[in-house]
Amino acid sequence: RHPELLNGLNLLHSEEGMNAYMAAYGEMHMMKCRAALQNVPYDSLQGSIEIVDWGCGQGIGSMCAIESLEQHDKLMWLKKVTLVEPSPFTLQRAKENINCATNGGITILSVNCYLPGDHSKNEVEGISYNMQNVIHVFSNILDVSNVDLKRLANMVSTSGHKHYILCIGPVNYQSYRIDQFCSIFGEQELFSNIQDSAYGRTSDTYHIFTCKTKCVVYNGS
Repeated sequence: RHPELLNGLNLLHSEEGMNAYMAAYGEMHMMKCRAALQNVPYDSLQGSIEIVDWGCGQGIGSMCAIESLEQHDKLMWLKKVTLVEPSPFTLQRAKENINCATNGGITILSVNCYLPGDHSKNEVEGISYNMQNVIHVFSNILDVSNVDLKRLANMVSTSGHKHYILCIGPVNYQSYRIDQFCSIFGEQELFSNIQDSAYGRTSDTYHIFTCKTKCVVYNGS
């Protein structure tokens, strides 16, 4: 009911709003990200790694990816995290979270921009990838109707890198957009493919939440 939230869709602009978001949605968001990450083909993840968190919010998706890399003894290969987020307040919170999780040992690039879509004056125009492996986190963002999926996909499909594309969101009337986004990359084998209208319950309120994932490895061609 916090006036900034609007079911988790609004840009946040206060400490109280960010805390309210985490209280209301943080656990659900985290559990869905962990679901997408549990079957990443880590054995094939060799060499330097970077994470790009598109529409990162407070960095929950990045934090879950960092946690998963640590569990699979890959965290030492993480060299860079790029955070893309239009709210300067949540972007700063995400940067602080990532810096804490990595003990300040990696490069963190903050991009205070909207995702491509409604021709805003402040849209991200592209991301520069430096590492061999790029983990792209699209969490609770692809179902936003004004995001241009084709332009976004073009920013991902850069040759010379192995792209691990994590598409995560709720099961709702807009979740077909996750399927549309993945289809742009052609026929790919999915390492996570969940569509569950009763995926889990929150621990404090026992609220049932949904989960949709589609995750692929893409070679940039």
